[in-house]
Amino acid sequence: MSDKYNKDLNHLKTGRWQRQWAITKASAKAGTKTTSKLWGNAFLQAFDKEQRDINQQKIIAEQANAFVEELSQLKGSVVKVGQMMALYGEHILPKEIYIALRRLEEQTQPLSLHVIQKQLQSVLAEKIEKLNVTETPLGCASLAQVHLTGIQDDETQWCLKVLYPGVKDSIHSDIKTMVTLLNFAKLTSIKGFDDWIDELETLLYDEVNYQREANMTEKFAKLVESRAAELDHVFKVPRIEHTYCGDGVLCCEFIEGVAVNTLDFSQVSLLRRNRLAKAFLRLFLLEVFEWQTLQTDSNFGNYRVYLSDDDTGHGDKIGLIDFGAVKTFDDNFIEPLRLMIIGAYQQNHRKTVEGGLLLGLMQAHFPDDVKQDFYELCLILVEPFHLSVSNPESEFINDHGDYCWAKSELPKRAAKHAARSALSQYFAVPPKEFALLSRKLLGVYSFIAALGGEFNPDDFLSEWC
Repeated sequence: MSDKYNKDLNHLKTGRWQRQWAITKASAKAGTKTTSKLWGNAFLQAFDKEQRDINQQKIIAEQANAFVEELSQLKGSVVKVGQMMALYGEHILPKEIYIALRRLEEQTQPLSLHVIQKQLQSVLAEKIEKLNVTETPLGCASLAQVHLTGIQDDETQWCLKVLYPGVKDSIHSDIKTMVTLLNFAKLTSIKGFDDWIDELETLLYDEVNYQREANMTEKFAKLVESRAAELDHVFKVPRIEHTYCGDGVLCCEFIEGVAVNTLDFSQVSLLRRNRLAKAFLRLFLLEVFEWQTLQTDSNFGNYRVYLSDDDTGHGDKIGLIDFGAVKTFDDNFIEPLRLMIIGAYQQNHRKTVEGGLLLGLMQAHFPDDVKQDFYELCLILVEPFHLSVSNPESEFINDHGDYCWAKSELPKRAAKHAARSALSQYFAVPPKEFALLSRKLLGVYSFIAALGGEFNPDDFLSEWC
C-alpha cells in the first residue's frame, strides 16, 4: 500500500468531541457550498415556480452529496448510522438525502495493519503470538474489518473480525449528532421516527457485541443443522474459536466462496441454481415462522456462494457468515404477521387487513382505499407464492409454468408501490420489527433473482396456513 494510503488510515477520530466536531464541520462545509445557490434560487419564485422547485431539489442533492463526501472520511458508527438510514429509511427520508447516504455503502478503505495489531494485542495479549494475520484484509466496513489468519499447529483457516478502536463508545453520541443534523428536514416530526432511531441504536450495539454474535452464530449452526435435510444440506455456518475471541475481536472459521452478485450463472444449470434458491427461501420462512429469529441484514456480502466442480451441484454451498444483526421476534409480532402473510397468500382481503391493523401498520378508521392499497402491496410481496396458479399467463411465468424471479423485478416494484404509499397523509413509520422484516424479505427475493432462480414456491407456505 502507498504511504499516502497508510497515512490516511493510521488514525481514527475516536474522542466524543473530536468526532462531533468532525461531523458538524462536515455539515457546515457542505452547507457553505450551496448557500449562495439557495439565495439565487429564491429570486426565481416570482418568475418561475416550477424551475425554482427543480433547482431546489438539485441544490439539496448537491448539499447532501457534499455532506456524505465529508462524512465518508470517518469510520465507525456515524458511517454505519448513515448506511442503516439508507438501508431502512428509503420511505421516510427525503429522496436527495437517501440517495446520497447510499454512497456510504461504498466505504471500503481499510485501517492499516499496525493499528489492527495494536487492537489485537490489547485484547488477546500473548495469545497473538500464535496468530499469523495477513496484512491485506479480506474485507472492511464502517465498524470493523476482517483478516485471514492462521493459528499455530492448526491447519484450519480462520478469520479475525476486529472492531475499530473507540467505535463502541461513540455510538450514542454519533447517532445524536446525526439526528440533530437531519432535523432541518423535520424528520423527527414523523410518527414513529424516535422508535426507529432507537432501534438503529439497539442494532448497532448488538453489532459491536461480539460475544453475542458468537452465541448467535452457534445458535444458527444448531438450528440449520436441525433442519439440514429440509434445507438440502446447502448451508454452512462457521465454527467459532473462542480462544481467540474477546472484546471487539471475533475468531471464526473461514468459509470458502464469493458474493452471489460476482458470479456468472449463465453456464450453471437451472437445476443447480434452483436448489440453492429454494433452500434460501425455505431458510427465511423457517427463521420467521418457526425459529422467530432473523438475520436481518440481507446484504449480499453476508453470504458466500461456493460452486463445486461436481456437475450435479450436490457440493454447492451457501455460507452464512455474519450474525451481528440477528433479531428475535415474539408471538405478539409473529402471529399477526402470519395472519397478514397467509391472508395475502390466500388472497383474502379481510385477513390481510386485520393482520395489518394488529401490527399497527394501519388504523381501523383509515379509508377503504388506503386499506385496499395496503392489500395490493401485500399481494405483490407474496406474488411468487401464488402467481403461477392465479395468473399462469403472466409475463413473469416461463414456458414451463415457472416463476422467473429476476424477470419479475419484484423488489423494485414493491419498493415503488411502498414509496407511493408513503406520500399518503396516513403514512407513518412502520413498526421497527416490520421495517427490518420487509427489508430482509426483499433482500431474499433479490438474492434468488441474482441466482437466476425459476421455480414456483406454491406449497412453501402451506404448512403454516
